[in-house]
Amino acid sequence: MELTELGLTQEQITEAVVNKISSEMLYKPSIGIDEEGNEYVDYENTPYYQELKKQVKQKIDTTIETIIDKHVLPNAEQQIKNIVIERTNTYGERKGEPQTIVEYLTARAESFMLEEVDCNGKPKGRDSYNWRKHGTRITYMIDSYLQYHIENWAKNALTEANKTIVEGLKKTIEMKLNEVLKSLKVNLK
Repeated sequence: MELTELGLTQEQITEAVVNKISSEMLYKPSIGIDEEGNEYVDYENTPYYQELKKQVKQKIDTTIETIIDKHVLPNAEQQIKNIVIERTNTYGERKGEPQTIVEYLTARAESFMLEEVDCNGKPKGRDSYNWRKHGTRITYMIDSYLQYHIENWAKNALTEANKTIVEGLKKTIEMKLNEVLKSLKVNLK
């Protein structure tokens, strides 16, 4: 029997086979029953749907990142650099000269680094009883950094020296014990 006798063309059979294979292989839908007792086909939990959803999300994220990188960030950077900060008192009256954000941040960083601190790195605050000036914060930070690294170096050097001394003592004791053992004569009667 030929396909034409059944009234089907080669293209119709090919399309039907492709549809059946794709629905079985790609979708593998699960059939469920909803609250009202009706059957439904769940395509959202199929591997194909999940992969498609992941790729669409990735494409959307990439497109948004490209737009942000191209259009938003350059404008945001320029706008941030052009922000002018004016200090005011508690009544909102201007106090001091207006500064750009770069000037303000530079001044704050300089003020922070040159602030006087005690030997623990703490500035003179409200509780200044028994507070003693040690130096600026930057000198304290440098001193702390050096102290940390010198302590580590010294500990490592001491550990290595101890290992060498212990090995030397162990070898010396073994040699002496062997000499004593050789000099001892055991007489059996």
